[in-house]
Amino acid sequence: MKIIKFPVLFLLALLLFTFSLSSCGGEDPAPDNDVVIEPNDPSDPNLADKNTFDEFVVSQMKSQGTPAMGVLIFKGDKILHEKYYGKSNIEQNLDLANDHLFLIASVSKTVTGAALLRLYDEGKFGLDDPINNYLPFEVNVPNHNTPITFRMLLTHTSSIVDTDELFVYNFGSDTPIELKDFMESYLKVGGSLYSTNNFLDAAAGTEFEYSNAGSALIGVLVEQISNQSFVDYTRQTIFSPLGMNKTSWRLDEITGTIVQPYEVENGNFVKIEHYTMPDYPNGGLRTTPREFSNFLNAIMNDGSYNGYQVLQPATAKMMYTPQTSLDPTMGFHMSLEEESLGLWGHNGGERGTSTDAVFDPITKIGIIVFTNVEDIETQQIYIKGFELGKKLQ
Repeated sequence: MKIIKFPVLFLLALLLFTFSLSSCGGEDPAPDNDVVIEPNDPSDPNLADKNTFDEFVVSQMKSQGTPAMGVLIFKGDKILHEKYYGKSNIEQNLDLANDHLFLIASVSKTVTGAALLRLYDEGKFGLDDPINNYLPFEVNVPNHNTPITFRMLLTHTSSIVDTDELFVYNFGSDTPIELKDFMESYLKVGGSLYSTNNFLDAAAGTEFEYSNAGSALIGVLVEQISNQSFVDYTRQTIFSPLGMNKTSWRLDEITGTIVQPYEVENGNFVKIEHYTMPDYPNGGLRTTPREFSNFLNAIMNDGSYNGYQVLQPATAKMMYTPQTSLDPTMGFHMSLEEESLGLWGHNGGERGTSTDAVFDPITKIGIIVFTNVEDIETQQIYIKGFELGKKLQ
């Protein structure tokens, strides 16, 4: 080992400089957050365990800084523990309630994957078919001839990547940009947002790269194959049959209360206007924990919930079974979120939201955690939620 010696004064100056950077340029401190929650039933035989879990959740909300958190632990239709902590809207002093809708960010991808796989169940395409056979425009990886397939999109191995051009927000209303038009501009040679940088320099199917653009392209394929808008198709074949009547991709369809998204600035919560994106199938769904549990129940129970078959049993299982050697934790638009516990699902993060929705295919216990600030770490919450669920089932 080569040892380099520095003068003492230089080291002191370096130490002071480093301290000043950490004091001035670090993350914003968590805002003061007095979380008040509804007490558990004092006659509940599991009162102590539920109280311990609630105390942990509140401590995480305070230390990380989020005004609201909805947590649902369930098994089938049985709610094992459900709690809505904090404020849905600080300015209105509105307590979070079970019918308030969260923007769930990339957890939306699980619905998008299921929508495509439903068409697969109907025999409309093969998983290894080239997607260009079904699109109104061609999508090709520059300098490589291997065609992109449905399987590649579902496993994030298509070589389509995200650049800054993809992140377009429309605040206050639904985006006026059509999904197909936006993705064509991003992926078709000559499109206004097209660049070779929108792809890896690797043949399709040879590398894993998480792709929001690829998920949005799945939405285009659903539209082309079903001959319906993605909004209509998912409403008619997933949301309505599963009793997810508040759930929607569009602001103008929502009549209930939407949880206010916030960001943290200088130790304060600052609200963000509700927004939409033209590539919404990758992260634009708004739903409640209760309604989303209906969807998860269907996926983990042979594709069926309350007598409605969303997917065939084998197809539903493909979503939470490893599908590519390039990432052995990747199923079809779901992933193994907590390997030590065998929990499958998805996480999400966007401006003003952090989300997790996971389940254990063996015990059939599901845990949903939705918040209204970005970059909130919820993994320990759903892990503790799963342990609580096993005690309560």
